[in-house]
Amino acid sequence: MSQSGKNSFVLVIIGVLASIALGSALGFYHFEKPVAPTLTLGDSLWWAMVTMTTIGYGDFFPRTLGGRLIALFLMFAGIGTLSFLTAGIASYFIRGDGWQRLKLRRISQHVIICGLGRQGLMLVRAFRAKGRDVVVIEAEESNDLLGVARALGAVVLVGDARERAILQTAAIARAGCLIALCGDDGINAEIAARARDFSAARTLSAPLLCSVHIVDPELWFLLREWEMSGQQTIRLQFFNLIDTAARALLDEHPPFVLPLTQTPRLLLVGAGRLGGHLLVHIARQWHDIVPASGSDPTPKLNCVLIDREVGPAVEMLHLRHPELGAACEVSGLPLDTGAPEFHRGAFLFDSNGDCAFSQVYICLSDDAAGLSTALAIHSRLRHLDVPIIVALHEESGLAALLRGVQGTQRRFGNLHAVGLMERACQPDLVLGGIPELLARALHERYLEEQETAGVTLAHNPLLVSWDELPEEARESNRAQALHMGEKLAAVGYDIAPLSDWNASTNRFTELEIEQMARLEHDRWMNDRLQQGWHHGARDVARKLNPNLMEWEKLPENTRAFNRDVVGEIPTALARAGFQIHRLPRPLTEPKSP
Repeated sequence: MSQSGKNSFVLVIIGVLASIALGSALGFYHFEKPVAPTLTLGDSLWWAMVTMTTIGYGDFFPRTLGGRLIALFLMFAGIGTLSFLTAGIASYFIRGDGWQRLKLRRISQHVIICGLGRQGLMLVRAFRAKGRDVVVIEAEESNDLLGVARALGAVVLVGDARERAILQTAAIARAGCLIALCGDDGINAEIAARARDFSAARTLSAPLLCSVHIVDPELWFLLREWEMSGQQTIRLQFFNLIDTAARALLDEHPPFVLPLTQTPRLLLVGAGRLGGHLLVHIARQWHDIVPASGSDPTPKLNCVLIDREVGPAVEMLHLRHPELGAACEVSGLPLDTGAPEFHRGAFLFDSNGDCAFSQVYICLSDDAAGLSTALAIHSRLRHLDVPIIVALHEESGLAALLRGVQGTQRRFGNLHAVGLMERACQPDLVLGGIPELLARALHERYLEEQETAGVTLAHNPLLVSWDELPEEARESNRAQALHMGEKLAAVGYDIAPLSDWNASTNRFTELEIEQMARLEHDRWMNDRLQQGWHHGARDVARKLNPNLMEWEKLPENTRAFNRDVVGEIPTALARAGFQIHRLPRPLTEPKSP
């Protein structure tokens, strides 16, 4: 039974109980009034209640046959109905989360997670470990993970997160963020739309951070453009756990590092979603890292992709990412990992008998098949120090088994099992979004500028890492990141998902830079003034800053800094997966009034 069904059941029982009590009181009054003139309706109702609850104080008792028949009826019907009511109330508080609903009245800035699959439970565990209050909305009451989420301290509501009532019960008006993780792109998008309906009811000054999981890679790629639109009451962003997992895997096991001694040659087994994301990110890294190696001409990265249906997969990768071919030479090898030809491993060696690959990534959807494939390749390369990285779903199970074997068998030292979902389902990654990445990059740029100017932590307490930065300062950086779109629009540009890997080299004209620098300074000054800052000698503790003045009065070095900041927008956007493009100019200039 759904939560609304349980509530309706309790209300019906209360109604039936009230009807029995009132009807019995009226009947008792009718039969007993002639023999007891002092009897009142209140006395009759009191007698009905004590009879139903089997208390029977003895202060009233029926003297007529009709009164005694009513009493007999109450002893059975009333007590039975009261038992149903007691069971319903107990169900509400024990299984219907009545106690947890009481908790919702006093929490704020909590996290709402819509959808409780394995990934959702990982997020619950991660947020609770950080001390955050969590509310889970799950449509299936039979979900075995509901009890686990409750045990972790989360408030669990059973219902459809697309319904306004359930979001209202989850106290969305006071929530800090909402994560839609229901496994269906349409449902997740609809939840975000419903969340936006509560914008006017927000009781917090900070906007609601709404992070929506999009499974389809193409849809996710296109929707990310919305992340750079500066909403005032809701900050909408989209994430893809497979892409996040691919980034996390490469962060932990990079495909190459500087200085390069030779062009790497990589083997990827599995052309599914993870393999595709992994290959694109590797090619992007190669595109960005090769110029730093001093190679001339720039060599292409060699990648071999193995899959049973590898041909269509490679073709789709090139169609979705036209720049892929400029950075990477992708060769497809149509092999089934369960076939004898694969296990013979002849493809692992070149014509001279040397290992053909510098690193191996295994990205299969089934953990058992992935580990089996990794062990098969390892058996052929056991005498070589070639890293073999196998992507598994979770750290437990087969990944834990492999780590146990590695602890006693040194020959498995080059075999690495990585549980991706634990790495992908982290609050910072799921809630980060593009504005967050840009905000962090802006703070790093600020630290570099202050270090160059010789400013120390003793003079500026904001010279700390992002995690140590006060929330007010972090929100200011986020506002600067979200303002990029407005500055670009003022000079005739828009933001789009990255399709040109050379977009970071785009440059603005001096006039465009000057106009955007002015806008950036105005934005920063208004932001500081709203936070209570004033003009004066630099003193962060007292909220004083010497640059709180009009653009024309600023010292030249400060104006130059603002020009440098806006001039680096293409580079910052490219790192986050975006690029600028010029808006079409009107065919005719508007006439002056």
